[in-house]
Amino acid sequence: MTDLAAFVRDELRKLRVSQRSLSEASGISRSTIRRFLSGRTKVEMGTVEILMQTLGYQLAPVVNGTPSRLLWRQKIVAPLLLNRDQVVPKLIKAVGMETRF
Repeated sequence: MTDLAAFVRDELRKLRVSQRSLSEASGISRSTIRRFLSGRTKVEMGTVEILMQTLGYQLAPVVNGTPSRLLWRQKIVAPLLLNRDQVVPKLIKAVGMETRF
């Protein structure tokens, strides 16, 4: 789901709910809802979250794999991802809680 505005428009259509009703139920102004649904402006994530909750949905982060390779340039992320089996025992040993796996 890449276009949240289209998703909200479809839900309003399915539920036969007007923008005015959504505004009254969510506490978000009609003009903000109208601008969001038209795609003319971006709104804060908190506003989108309130709209989604009003429609009965929850925005939640979902893990879908490993972090982007663009982050691998960081000196901390790359070794942990690439050498996890080697790094974890070293970390455990470093904090003095060495155990056998």
